[in-house]
Amino acid sequence: MLASMRSLAVVALPLFVAAGCASGPAPDSPVPLGARHEPGYHVRAGAASEVPGDELGFVVTANGLGGYRIAWVALTGSTSTFSGSIESDGVIDPATVAGLSGREQIVVRADGSGIDFSSVPDANADGVDLVPSADPIYVDLRIDGAPAPIFFTGADTSRLSSSAYDPVAFTSP
Repeated sequence: MLASMRSLAVVALPLFVAAGCASGPAPDSPVPLGARHEPGYHVRAGAASEVPGDELGFVVTANGLGGYRIAWVALTGSTSTFSGSIESDGVIDPATVAGLSGREQIVVRADGSGIDFSSVPDANADGVDLVPSADPIYVDLRIDGAPAPIFFTGADTSRLSSSAYDPVAFTSP
């Protein structure tokens, strides 16, 4: 009897430890978001984020009050065209949409379902601010027509991360 109880304890301990390790997704990992169940990330509200070093790409930030900024930057002398679309499960009020530098071409769709934009930035950031009526936002971001690097500060770790997906969804928190 004692031998069988020891066997049970040896089997139960690894099962208990394994159950404790499987408590959810890893910090800042993608999870299905919104009505589309699109892979996406939780963005740290109020975090300052930027495209790293000498890279081209986009950065997504959130202000914690429902607003988002999509910004992009190129290297001095670049002629690359940055473009994309932003949608949500709700609508985007045109009164909440603003360009960052004034060089952006931004079109708010007539039905409020999304925003389309493009620009040829330089070392100073271009971007768009918006407030959707519902989270998440869905972004499809391109550089010269190809999927682009997308950076954000993760809500779990407060570290700068890059998305494994494009298109991708973001929400805060």
